[in-house]
Amino acid sequence: MIKIFKNLLLILFLLNIHQQVQAKPIPPGSGEGDVPANILFLIDSSASMQRMMSNRDAIEGTNGFAVDNDGNYLINQSRRLGIVKFFSADGTRDRSYNGNVGRFRGGNLLCANVSNGSGYSPGTINIVANHTAEMEFADDISTNGGATTEDVYFFRTADRRAIIGISEDGKDCRFYIPISMTLTQGVDVVKVGTEHFLFVTGRWGRTNRFQSVNLSTGQSSSQNFGRRGSWDSVGRCSRDSWWNAVTSDASMMYLECRRHLHGYALTRNGATYQVTGGNARPTERFNSVSRGNLDTQLAPVQGFEISPEDDDILVIASRTRNVIQKVELTSATTLTVIARAGTGALEYTRNTEDAGTLAASSVRLNRPGAITITEDEILVGSPTGIVDVFNENLFNADNKDTAWVRQFGGGNMSRWAGVKQAINAVLADTTLTTGAHFGYGHWNSGESGRAKKSHRGGWQCHARLNNCQYYLGWTGGVHPEGRSLRCNSDSCLNVAISPEGYTKIPRFLNPQGLAWGTDANAFAQMALRYYTDPNTDVIDEDSDCQLNYVIVIGDGAWKNHSTARPLVETLRKSHGVKSIMVAYGGGISGGAMRNFDRMAIAGSCDDATGNDTECIPTIVADTAEELKTELTARIRQILAERLSFTAPSITATVEKGGSLYQAQFAYEQMGEWQGTILRKTLTKEGEVIHEMTEPGNWDASVEIKKQSTPAGTEDTRNIWSAIEDATYIGNWDNFNVDNSAAIESMFIGLGYQLTDYHNANSNCAVGENGTADELDGLINFMKGTDYFDYDGDCNITEVRGHVLGDIYHSQLIEIGPPDANFQFTDTNQESYFRATNNYQGFIAKQAARRRIVYAGSNAGMLHALNAETGKEEWAFIPPFIAGLLPGIINPALDGRVDGSKGGSNAIFGVDGSPVVHDVFIKGINEEGNFEDQKRWHTLLIIPYGRGGAGFSILDVTNPILKEGKGPIHMVSIFNDSINSRVLVADHQGDVQTYSYSAGKASITDSLEAKQANQNAIDARDADDAVDPTGELTPTLDGIATCQTNAQAASGIFSNDGTNTCYIGPTFTFDMAVPTTDGVNVPLSSLTITEFKDGELKKINIKEAKMQGGQLILTFPEDKIYKSPDSSDVETRERNYFSIATSCTASAGIDPIYDYSQLGETWSEPRVFRIPSKTLGEREDSAFDRYVAVMGGGMGSTNLCAGSAVFIVDIEDQDNPGSIYAADINSGPITIIDTDPTGLNTAAGLVETPNGSDIGNALPSSAVVVTPDTAPGIPWRGGMVYFNDLEGKITKINLTNSTQNNADMFDQTTLFNLRANTTNHRYSYFSMDAGIGADTNNFWLFGGTGNFTDIGSGDKFMDNILYGVKDVHYPYFAHLNSVTVPRENSDSFLSMAAQGAENALSVEDAAICKDVTGDYAGLDCPTADEMAWVIHLDTVDGLPAAQSANTYRKISAPPTLFKGHIYFPVYQPPAGANKCNIGKAFICAADDECGSNTSHELTLGGAPTGKECLFVREGILSELVIFGDTLYANVAGPKEDADTLYSVLAAPGEIDSSRSNWRESDF
Repeated sequence: MIKIFKNLLLILFLLNIHQQVQAKPIPPGSGEGDVPANILFLIDSSASMQRMMSNRDAIEGTNGFAVDNDGNYLINQSRRLGIVKFFSADGTRDRSYNGNVGRFRGGNLLCANVSNGSGYSPGTINIVANHTAEMEFADDISTNGGATTEDVYFFRTADRRAIIGISEDGKDCRFYIPISMTLTQGVDVVKVGTEHFLFVTGRWGRTNRFQSVNLSTGQSSSQNFGRRGSWDSVGRCSRDSWWNAVTSDASMMYLECRRHLHGYALTRNGATYQVTGGNARPTERFNSVSRGNLDTQLAPVQGFEISPEDDDILVIASRTRNVIQKVELTSATTLTVIARAGTGALEYTRNTEDAGTLAASSVRLNRPGAITITEDEILVGSPTGIVDVFNENLFNADNKDTAWVRQFGGGNMSRWAGVKQAINAVLADTTLTTGAHFGYGHWNSGESGRAKKSHRGGWQCHARLNNCQYYLGWTGGVHPEGRSLRCNSDSCLNVAISPEGYTKIPRFLNPQGLAWGTDANAFAQMALRYYTDPNTDVIDEDSDCQLNYVIVIGDGAWKNHSTARPLVETLRKSHGVKSIMVAYGGGISGGAMRNFDRMAIAGSCDDATGNDTECIPTIVADTAEELKTELTARIRQILAERLSFTAPSITATVEKGGSLYQAQFAYEQMGEWQGTILRKTLTKEGEVIHEMTEPGNWDASVEIKKQSTPAGTEDTRNIWSAIEDATYIGNWDNFNVDNSAAIESMFIGLGYQLTDYHNANSNCAVGENGTADELDGLINFMKGTDYFDYDGDCNITEVRGHVLGDIYHSQLIEIGPPDANFQFTDTNQESYFRATNNYQGFIAKQAARRRIVYAGSNAGMLHALNAETGKEEWAFIPPFIAGLLPGIINPALDGRVDGSKGGSNAIFGVDGSPVVHDVFIKGINEEGNFEDQKRWHTLLIIPYGRGGAGFSILDVTNPILKEGKGPIHMVSIFNDSINSRVLVADHQGDVQTYSYSAGKASITDSLEAKQANQNAIDARDADDAVDPTGELTPTLDGIATCQTNAQAASGIFSNDGTNTCYIGPTFTFDMAVPTTDGVNVPLSSLTITEFKDGELKKINIKEAKMQGGQLILTFPEDKIYKSPDSSDVETRERNYFSIATSCTASAGIDPIYDYSQLGETWSEPRVFRIPSKTLGEREDSAFDRYVAVMGGGMGSTNLCAGSAVFIVDIEDQDNPGSIYAADINSGPITIIDTDPTGLNTAAGLVETPNGSDIGNALPSSAVVVTPDTAPGIPWRGGMVYFNDLEGKITKINLTNSTQNNADMFDQTTLFNLRANTTNHRYSYFSMDAGIGADTNNFWLFGGTGNFTDIGSGDKFMDNILYGVKDVHYPYFAHLNSVTVPRENSDSFLSMAAQGAENALSVEDAAICKDVTGDYAGLDCPTADEMAWVIHLDTVDGLPAAQSANTYRKISAPPTLFKGHIYFPVYQPPAGANKCNIGKAFICAADDECGSNTSHELTLGGAPTGKECLFVREGILSELVIFGDTLYANVAGPKEDADTLYSVLAAPGEIDSSRSNWRESDF
């Protein structure tokens, strides 16, 4: 039996109101203290922020190497940055490579040798050198039909379906070898005799394949191995291995197979080679160990190469153990470790020692993967772009401690780029922006914004003056619109603190330039004057619970500390605004660091020593990753200071069979929130029996604690994940310390770092320095131990007092024996499909399947609970949620809770609601192998909710761990928008990365700017050595004049320009947009803005073109980039422009995995069958396919995320989790994000005055109409309705209907609520729907309100309740006088924008009936009127103290029952003090008329009054129905029995045909 519930979430707050801690934000509307914190970022924009955090010759990730005959290195970069060359002598980059281009990224090239499988011919090929991997160097390979020989580098192409060979100088394409694979993985080139051979392993769809190519003749052959066979067969291993290596005589090929090393015999077969014995098991087998002696045992293998001097010698890179090894194969199964280098721990500190002085066991490596070996050297690369070089001849047992030579490369990121990345990451996290309002300003030194030595310019205010003035007042509009009066390149408060601040900050931060000097008066005055400005009114004097903060980020020494410090202290003491200081970028020490510490004390406490618990010490962050981690943790602490005393209720759960589930949690400020799930009996009369002694009642938290065991003892909980190198099948308990190395790779996968909690200096003086013990400790904490010493007894191996984490937004779901409907009335129904595919047999086979309750918790797990006992059968940690778990660790809480106890951060983990569906597909069997025949499976789809932009799919057909059977992980998807990549974990946990264009850059990111900056840095270093005051700058003066491309020696300034200023119309960027190389980019896909006079203004460009993998912009006039270190000799002003691609212009990613528009997955998936995307198959139901449809979720600052509809293909074995019909829709179905200023399209500017200034997203779930949910549907598939954040209701045709010229995947705007940031009509919650009993019309119902800022009030706030009629139901129709084309059409933007602009709207009185105040049904909409609307308030435009507006808004989705639609409504507290608790109401309306029927609700047998029904103080959850009673949870009492609210529903008609439109039919 499959049952979907709405959980009853009860939060019991257990607070110590005097403590500062870190936590996720308290639930909105939860009561006292529910006022968003104010946080102002003030960021150092001084010239030193341009410095690279590595060096000029940076590398953006290393995927592979090749070494030429001169010993120089070619390095394959990740993230679309192509191939670069470095000199081996000193580790510097050869910028003359590829004809002074400096890199090879492909292009439309003439290839001399294009293979056709039997020979060569020349041809022109469009080559993209992105996502390349292994590189192979072939010397003296024959070309020109054997007439000549030359040296060639080979690598795979971006689409992974061809191998390219380029000339040694990078100028020419010499070979193009098509590979008959959908995914080319392992590549090797070997010279046997006089011939060169290419060996490739990979996949062709579901078939595993080996291909051999005779490069001398062009002849090719391949072998297919199918999908079956032993796990160690060559077919299975070639599918999963990303490396292969072939011996010098081509007799043996080695593959990495589940991190072991396997060898397979090869045999010559005519002109090529084949694997001996077909899909054979390995001839040689060398097993690795995940936890063993790395000096004697093989570490888990990532990359490897064979020595050119001995086929029995290999070098191994182990990403999970952070070591490299040289091994000798001594037999077919044994090997000897000759030497090992690496500490064995994940290291972030670089190796800077002199050559020959760094012991092998002390070499610091960070996830080494790429590796190569020559006769003289070993090169090892990491994803961070760092390359270590070893002397191959010394890397042996006797000399290994002198073998390390040097380290070079490193991430291609400046301090400024790093701070932008970190701030954008923080603002993209809705768990942070929900509880705080943000603002932003930048500061350096100077008043004028002009030359640094001008009057009161940067140098003057930095070096000589201590009275320069900043801020000066507010201008440009009524706050929060506008900016500071003083606003230039020296300082500006660009973005006011406001609810929308987090969306505005990136627009100003990204293009911001840098200038000279650091005057502490700048940030101190800006903070004090802004917070105390009467025109900003930021501090709410009437709300004493409001918290106000300034976060100052600086990268070094500042001047005028003594005058700035009292201002910061005054801001705290007199106005209650605390300041947090962040020392960023590394290298800050001595007096500069002491000034940071002193300023931190002044801004946070009165204790001069800084030891008081109120003191906030300086945050030290050397890297962008550390800055992101530290800022996230500190802001969580700020949010935790917002106090709350009541229990908000989110949703309620009622089981049809007589049970009620309550998911509760206790709010913990200094640790994981304490969750539980209560099962209670519900009588047929609707009475809930709360006593836990009642038979059948249970408390899951009690049961799970009983199952938990101390660290180091027998583990009795089954916690598992899809972990690369650590299979779960057969045990379902792989999340343990035995697999810590593999788990560590998961922990750091999203850029968060483990931090050192326990060490010799910690409160308990246990553990070791470094994070090795934190790795094991965090794993054990997940299993229930008290690693963070919550009870203060310093026993960190015992079971903690409470183990189950909080269940917050995740709804419970119970799955028992399958019982979906197979009694069909129409062949269009899924029930017909079930009946004709023996679903009855599946029911019979699974009749005894136990009932399991699934719940997502913010401990990061999906819990599977036995519905009868409450015991945990198992818990699943999604592989990408594991990347959030390091955020739990907070060393600042060690011993600081209640005096001596420890604590941790609370996070959002598995916060979305799981959805279940029985599907008939080729899945994955119990052994983890792909099935060849379709079978019935029960699938569980788990969106992560606030936990992140992703989801997992599990097969829970076998939910009980028995006889080797259990749940199966099918796929997990995650959009890592900060790093511009989509991550896909397959059923085994192997992760594939699909990078995409970030779509953002500024002039400072251009190659011209980077060249000018480096020239300035070198010159400034030379001048500072002579005059540290910066007054005399002869070197900078000598190279200050702006230089053109023509004046550079190579004709390209970015290659070898020598000055600190560039002038010209063209700028070059390392970013991609979707177009053919050498072809102009449509200008409509780009938005260029320039920062002038404190304002952002759109500007035009003349041309944009992709050339050699780089974007080249050409402006109509010259633009100037002048380094902030540049001297005043050059007087021309610099330009500040930025570039952004449109949301329809994502590039560099396969459309089937284009989840770049996926935000936090608040939307619940809807699973159903749709017709084939192929027109010729569409009318044949045999080609129908199971899909899951979900909204794009919440995108926060990633403006391209959220505004899309994803159709997830559940049946694609070859590409699990792929987007269905991505080839037709160019990825997901994009929903237009409108703008009142118009949209720039291929047809020009489309004026859209009715557009919304709300950044669009689809956090709601779809209403889906299928033949199973409504009678008489004349098509197959589903008609989908979505309401989005900016108020559009979009209808999407996912059916085979062609009525009204409809086509599959068509979309139209059905209605527009005209939402904007003025009226605050945000649509966070899903609609409900039904067919009216009176008119037989199809109606959609919803309400508006900013749930993330539910206590807010604004004089123009105008939230509504509404009902909208679809007169074309059940068919699709093109509305609004437009037919919206597919996204790949040039007219998509213009047509979609015009359709939204022309749509029927709530503001049109002729079609939308305002029924506000109608209680008798006298103002029902007529047949010609399409909608009704109820305004929750009368907008009078008066200030809050004078206004009658109550600022009501909905607090949960509506519920339709018996002709009435029920809306949970929240009203913020009256009066000036926003810290008080608001009120909860139920507003009821007639479904077709809209008239208020709240008075028909019955309490104690008596109808209520005419107004909406007042419930009590707090926030009301979604209403659910049992019998004729409405149940909900509401904030208020602390006892769970008192939080449950019930009321008898209003009497009305019964529509027996109606199912739940928001849920899939079963």
